[in-house]
Amino acid sequence: MWLADKMLLKIRETFPDKYIFPAVAGALLREEAASYKHSGSVALLETYSTCFVKYFGSHSSKKHFDQKIEVARNTDLIYKRGKKNGAIILLGLNAIDAYELESSIPRLEDQVRYIKKNSAGDARDIVVL
Repeated sequence: MWLADKMLLKIRETFPDKYIFPAVAGALLREEAASYKHSGSVALLETYSTCFVKYFGSHSSKKHFDQKIEVARNTDLIYKRGKKNGAIILLGLNAIDAYELESSIPRLEDQVRYIKKNSAGDARDIVVL
């Protein structure tokens, strides 16, 4: 059993009625996703698409979304109403300056639509913050 799995299970045992929100800034590993599902956690999948392009030379933030979505879907971590575990994709805005925010809104809306479309059959169950 993975060490994080043991820790999350201990937290779940201590706080059975609470939500557990571990944050994942890098790639989502299958072992992590299984651990989150096993412990009834909601994984916060941080994505910083402006950083991927601006600082790391990536040409597509969608590939980063796809990796997280694929692992979450394959491990049944995609959130569904009534389940305690799931995944929420967080869109980080830290590389957007205040004067760029308004011009960034269409791109952010496009990213939200892309994530919802590619995550699951019922887009109402997908949460993007």
